[in-house]
Amino acid sequence: MFVYNMLMLKDEILKNAPAVGSTDGTPENEKPVVFTATHANGWKWTAYEAERVEMDDILCFGRVDGFESELGYFTVDELLENQVEIQVSA
Repeated sequence: MFVYNMLMLKDEILKNAPAVGSTDGTPENEKPVVFTATHANGWKWTAYEAERVEMDDILCFGRVDGFESELGYFTVDELLENQVEIQVSA
């Protein structure tokens, strides 16, 4: 398993990521998965779109499976602050 530093991780996420909003109208099961993230509490994030925003963070759109399962926006920094494990898709 390759260990990323934060800047390398963000660059890897953005390498093949569609911009936020660019897959509107595409059925969810046909959207490319940019990365998945999991937390020890069982929550899972699946990012379908990602783009760099202010303060060198990355805004993502995707599915969050926690207490409920819903589509929404989240940032990579929010995930990292909560100690999730991020797996970038090839």
